[in-house]
Amino acid sequence: MPPASNDHPAGTPIENFPLFPLETVLLPGERTILHIFEQRYRDLTSRCIENDELFGMVFANEDGSPREFGCATAIEDVLERYEDGRMNVLVEGRWPVRLIDETDGFSYPTATVERLTDAPGVPADSGQATLTQKAFAQLVESLAMERIDEDQLLRMNAFAMAAHVNLDDNDKQALLETREEGDRLSLLERVFAEAAEQAAIARRLSGLAQTNGHAPR
Repeated sequence: MPPASNDHPAGTPIENFPLFPLETVLLPGERTILHIFEQRYRDLTSRCIENDELFGMVFANEDGSPREFGCATAIEDVLERYEDGRMNVLVEGRWPVRLIDETDGFSYPTATVERLTDAPGVPADSGQATLTQKAFAQLVESLAMERIDEDQLLRMNAFAMAAHVNLDDNDKQALLETREEGDRLSLLERVFAEAAEQAAIARRLSGLAQTNGHAPR
């Protein structure tokens, strides 16, 4: 069974790829901490650590089954191990995958998957990139987050911007399923603008609450 390494060629099936269905979405470049407690996912984690393999973090349907698209994910560090076998691990999303067929033979879910890349010959619109970066910067400011350096902002693609803020999982899943950077940027421009507007409304309401509901004189 070959390791699911980062340099696995796009479009070539990867068999028996470990899957971790969760009620959350991870994007390429995004990091999160997972608390591993079920025995089957302890088995999955041990396999990935011992063999330096990736696993697929996939958004789970209501019945617990995995969605068709997910994110190949690397275990970056084991933060804590407990005496009963539980552990906390730091993981990072690497690249999108599509599930071809679910497989069995392991204590945890597995599938044949393929690594996805963007559609060829469809360059991102620089104008759309500028609009999305502007909307992203406005959202960061409205949330009182640390300001993004302009040079860093210019280097950020859709996944990088989305990973920087807390987005709705359905929006993140839509990003994973989109194969054109221009479409991802367009989606994010709308999402960022709506989030910034909501943050501004929340600030105004907070200000009114501090003045007993009356506008300050």
